[in-house]
Amino acid sequence: MKRILVGLCAVMMLIGMAACQREPQSASSSGTEISSQTSLPDTSAATETASTLSQTESAGESTASSVSKATSRTKAPVTTTSKAPTTTTTKAASQEPSLYPATPRYTPEESAQLITNKNAKNMGKLPSDRVLIADFDPDWAYCHHASLAYFKGKLYASWSQGRTNEDDLGQRVMLSVSSNFSDWSDPVPIVDSMMGLYSETVLTSQRFYCNGDTLYLYFSKLEYTYESLQENHTLRPLDKDGYGVADALYNTAYAIYTTDGVNWSEPQELAVGGGVQAPIKTAGGREIFFTGQGVLYNDDKNGLAWLPFSIDRSYVNDAIKRGANILTEGCGYETDDYVLHLLMRSNAGYLWQSESYDNGKTWSKVYKTNFAVDASMSNSGRLPDGRYYIICNPVFNWKRTPLSIFVSEDGYNFDKQYIIRDETDYTMQQDGLYKGGAFAYPEAIIQGDYLYVLYSKEKEVMEITRIAIQDIK
Repeated sequence: MKRILVGLCAVMMLIGMAACQREPQSASSSGTEISSQTSLPDTSAATETASTLSQTESAGESTASSVSKATSRTKAPVTTTSKAPTTTTTKAASQEPSLYPATPRYTPEESAQLITNKNAKNMGKLPSDRVLIADFDPDWAYCHHASLAYFKGKLYASWSQGRTNEDDLGQRVMLSVSSNFSDWSDPVPIVDSMMGLYSETVLTSQRFYCNGDTLYLYFSKLEYTYESLQENHTLRPLDKDGYGVADALYNTAYAIYTTDGVNWSEPQELAVGGGVQAPIKTAGGREIFFTGQGVLYNDDKNGLAWLPFSIDRSYVNDAIKRGANILTEGCGYETDDYVLHLLMRSNAGYLWQSESYDNGKTWSKVYKTNFAVDASMSNSGRLPDGRYYIICNPVFNWKRTPLSIFVSEDGYNFDKQYIIRDETDYTMQQDGLYKGGAFAYPEAIIQGDYLYVLYSKEKEVMEITRIAIQDIK
């Protein structure tokens, strides 16, 4: 629940201070070898083709209730070496196409009011397949922060894993890979636990980015202040006003990357890190990550040089006064009039929106939409036929169930709802700070004829669902 303010709020702080898919070699026909575990340099002192996968997937009928565990696993030896990609610097001032500034159809407030799921028709439960990627481990009983990518013929899943509690000392970044959806490699810590100045640090997985030749995985590294630690300095501080990031000694963004899916680079420290959902490309050709309160942009496919555009701080403060409890964990899309819509979690029962008419450079005031959601992160995008979707928990009760996908023809009226998951077949096995949520923090990608959705269950296990796009009528 606190991933982005522990991970991305730190990005926003950095902005303010500045005045602002892997292809492991297959060990068998179904398993995948990952020969890379990275370790951070000591910075504590300073504070295969697109058709390959679908061809291997079953063409048989699936049912909404079918679930399996990954049936083939291979161990992953640990080495780290990867040739650095050629990098250039993303320029803050890039040539904008003539489509910008956009001419919006509505004012920001009118637009927000039109974004709704209130009258959505329940279309029932989608047929799907699901696979448990990471089962419950009593020694590592916390799993959350789903990230998903497709790279050179394989699916890549990453998440944060901790011993007991959310965002506690020793949290690490995990990785599992599949070439056929049904079989996943044994999860391995692609970036393992590490010591900071006074305690173990907190590592949080923060999305993939693929520029075609290179796959990047972003994560944050946080260390709590010594004074804030509990239980003889072995336990994270309790949240303050909902989040514990105020007790961070430092919170730094990093990336690791691979060009072959086998060998991964050492972590590279970044000015700003990954976003909240997989990046999109605007009509103007700009790649952007939606963040908690803005976007990160990239005009030259340099995965190590993202730059921020943010909502004016006064707009954020004004929205908080008008009823948003927080503004964080944004998702979004671009409508056909070239308007970017940033939809933010508010913990107040609805998404709140800000708009950009100039390819993400500047953002409007923030207004409440009529799109009802739980206190959780949502995910959004566009289907191959151009329709818009939002994947979320639509019931505001902090239970994060059901997990649904809402579909819209115009990006405003989401008038169809399909259930993705609503089962009650998993219960929490081990208590921990800030754990819970039946189907939380969905991350979705489209590859071939399928929509893939990765999510945590009770913040203990990781599961992935596959849906045939043709079933989303």
